[in-house]
Amino acid sequence: SEWVEVTVYRWHAASATRVEFPARVYFREVCGTRKDHDNGGKLVANDRWVRAPIQMAEKCAEAAALRAAFPDEL
Repeated sequence: SEWVEVTVYRWHAASATRVEFPARVYFREVCGTRKDHDNGGKLVANDRWVRAPIQMAEKCAEAAALRAAFPDEL
């Protein structure tokens, strides 16, 4: 299964340490889809995911890591 992993680091002032927030997203779970009406309604990747699948997977992983590291800010 294909996946992308990103780690965001947040400074924890009270303990003066860097805390890491890794996030892994799986392509099959984050890929945007649409129904292909020419193929019996089968789900296929949407146009944006077809044009730039790596960029989109990276974006999803980065967003997941940022949400984990900064839940109150995002």
